[in-house]
Amino acid sequence: MQEDEEDDVPGEADVPAQAYQAAGEALAAHSTDRGLTPSENTKSTKGPGRLSRLAKGAIFREVVLAKVREMKEAEAQKQFEKTATEQASKKN
Repeated sequence: MQEDEEDDVPGEADVPAQAYQAAGEALAAHSTDRGLTPSENTKSTKGPGRLSRLAKGAIFREVVLAKVREMKEAEAQKQFEKTATEQASKKN
């Protein structure tokens, strides 16, 4: 059984251009007790700059989860501000 070449990987366009940076930021921002932990033995034998489909999928998943967390935090902040504004107007 042969593995697909990098050019033939379906859904490759789904991986953002800055996936390394976003995944690194997501991992740095959260504890390592959940999610993937980097290890020094994860070098690919295919050459520099190439990732397996599993690695691409893991990076994409981390990026999406980080974005969802950001959106939830922003929504919670908006809700808090709205509630605080309503309470302040009721006091006056």
